[in-house]
Amino acid sequence: MLKSDFDKATTIKILNLKFKISQITGGGVIFKAIRFIRIRKYRKLCHKNNSFIGVSSDIPTDLHLITFPHGISGVYISEKAKIGNNCTIFQQVTIGSNTLSDSKHYGAPTIGNNVYIGAGAKIIGNVNIGDDVRIGANAVIVNDIPSNSTVVVSPNRVIAHHNKRDNTFKSIDKLK
Repeated sequence: MLKSDFDKATTIKILNLKFKISQITGGGVIFKAIRFIRIRKYRKLCHKNNSFIGVSSDIPTDLHLITFPHGISGVYISEKAKIGNNCTIFQQVTIGSNTLSDSKHYGAPTIGNNVYIGAGAKIIGNVNIGDDVRIGANAVIVNDIPSNSTVVVSPNRVIAHHNKRDNTFKSIDKLK
C-alpha cells in the first residue's frame, strides 16, 4: 500500500467514525456506551495521526465533498467550525476557535464552498471565508475574506478576482 493510499484509508476511517458518532441518538445506557467507545476510538486514531477534527464540527464526511491531499497529518479543526463542500485542506492546517470572550473575533470559523487551504495555513476565530477562495501556505487568517479571493503571506494580502476560479484538487498523475 502506498503512503497516499494509507493516508486516504486513514482519512476515510476518521471521517466515517465522526459520521457514526454524530448519528448516535438517544439517552439510554447502551447509546451512551456505544458513543463513548466510538469517540474513544476516534480520538485514538486522530492522536495517532497528530490531528484533531472536532466531533461536533460541521464538515462533509464524504470524501467526494472534502479533500485532504496529504492525509490528515497535523490538521486541526475546531469543535464548532463549519466547512463547506468541495474544500481542499493540506497538511498542518489549523481551523481553530478563539475562546477569549472579550476578543473581537470570539467563536469558530465558517468556511465556504470550493475553498483551497494551503499547507500550514491558520484560520483563527469567528471569521467568514467566502466561496471560491484560495488561501496560500502559512497564511494566518483572523479577518473575514470575501468570495473569489486569494490570500497570501502574513500580514495578509487579499487579491480579489472578477471570475470564479476552479479550486478542485487534481492528482499529479492526472496532469498532462
